[in-house]
Amino acid sequence: MFAVLAAGHPYPIYASNQSCTLHFVEYRAIGPPSTDFGHVGDVYIDLTPKRHALYWRDRGTGHWRRWTGVLLNQHIPLHQQLVSHPWVRSAEFSDLYLWADPGGVTWTSKDSICDSRTQMIQRNIATVVPGTAPNVEALVSELLHRMLDAERRTSGERHSESPPSSRSSSSSLPTSGRNVVQSFAQGSSSGVVRFPVVNDSSRVLTEQERYQAAELALQGMRRAQDAETRAKQELKQKTRELTRLRQNEKEVISMSYHYQKREQQLVAALAAAQQRSSGELQEMRAAVQSLQRHAESAQQDTLTAVQSSQEELSATQREIERLRSSLGRS
Repeated sequence: MFAVLAAGHPYPIYASNQSCTLHFVEYRAIGPPSTDFGHVGDVYIDLTPKRHALYWRDRGTGHWRRWTGVLLNQHIPLHQQLVSHPWVRSAEFSDLYLWADPGGVTWTSKDSICDSRTQMIQRNIATVVPGTAPNVEALVSELLHRMLDAERRTSGERHSESPPSSRSSSSSLPTSGRNVVQSFAQGSSSGVVRFPVVNDSSRVLTEQERYQAAELALQGMRRAQDAETRAKQELKQKTRELTRLRQNEKEVISMSYHYQKREQQLVAALAAAQQRSSGELQEMRAAVQSLQRHAESAQQDTLTAVQSSQEELSATQREIERLRSSLGRS
């Protein structure tokens, strides 16, 4: 019956042929717990405002260890993610794990945990937006805050969260022990031992009820896995789209650089052409001016030659007239 439990459990174990009751104490105070109170398997809730935390007393070290197992990964076996009860002999071959939800803190089975986590996801409690890094401590604080609010609404009284005067007084604030009734019957063919929870009246669940509860938990787990798969597929698609956009951005930047370089080359070629054209124009202007000066000089020489010819012609005509006059007198 108790082969799965190690010897030395600090509280009495009440057992029958089909079930047994394991007791533990839940402590509450402001600030982290100290090692001068509590037994192995007890739990502690830090009531620091906006920084609630859950601890459990470990058997190996004897210290209080912080619980952060609110997120479950479908690709990792549950016994590697959950905190098994410190008095079980093997975490893999037992089914008693620490869990917290808006209904409270307890040691319970994997099926109950899967069903609880599915309901929390459906109600958007302690969930993570796909593609963002999870803040597990903040998620646990949110979860415990919801639990305390639910307790206050149920009792109609607001729980006092004023800090204790010292650490010793804070460690002396236990609530009533939370009884967890578990079955130690053998489970599936894989050899996993099941601990289905029964109510405080010690009513044993029937096989049909256990099967229905397991079926509902399995369906809830499948829905959660499907939702997580769809979220991962959407994340992969968004990642591929982002990769394509980044590639397009690189291509646009490369084309922009190419066009900018080409533009610089064209501007340089245009400047060189303009410079060459300006030089050639100046050379042409100098040549035209030289030709104009030559033309003006030739024109002046021509006019001078014409005038000289006219003067010589006039002198020749006068000489002819003189000779004619001389011949006429003789």
